[in-house]
Amino acid sequence: MSYFALICRFFCRKTGIREIIAAETALFLIRKLYGKGGVKMENIQKGESACNYRAYTRDNCESPIRYAMSDAETYRDAKMYNKSEGGMYFESESNTLRPGSELCIKMVNYSHALHEPEAHDGYRAEVVWCRKIKEGAATPRYGVGVRFTLNVCDKCGSKVSYQNIRKTDKLVFLCSDCFETLEKLSDGKIKESVENYLIGNVI
Repeated sequence: MSYFALICRFFCRKTGIREIIAAETALFLIRKLYGKGGVKMENIQKGESACNYRAYTRDNCESPIRYAMSDAETYRDAKMYNKSEGGMYFESESNTLRPGSELCIKMVNYSHALHEPEAHDGYRAEVVWCRKIKEGAATPRYGVGVRFTLNVCDKCGSKVSYQNIRKTDKLVFLCSDCFETLEKLSDGKIKESVENYLIGNVI
């Protein structure tokens, strides 16, 4: 008998008919959402929880990534463990990430030939949560859950879908028109200065 069924039987002994109906309804919804086996422990250890099941299906896919705060140029190494259309879970040795922090994420081994059409080589994301996952380890590790943010052109501010966003080597996100305008600049130093301005790194 499942853990949730035992809970319902306990309610049946201790409460009235309304509470019994509520408990049975809760069990039905849990089974509909998570299956008869409930929430798997390995999913919880990798950042999933009963309240963390979301609209997008997450696929287990281990891959190295690099990430940086949106206002910094220093990238840190990390490892992604699962990903969906709306976000990803990765682990890092850094505990500097806070909910609400904006990140630029680079996929290290990205290849158009090896990835599905909706995958991308870089993402903008917002940290949803960050918690320590290995207590007492010589090298602490932290699990991080992020949601991908809507791409907005850094120059004109227009909203652009992932399929149409263009990215420079410095991860400046531009619409097609602004990207083409930037590419037409013949002077490399001017182009670099424009990119630095757009990401806020004006020297």
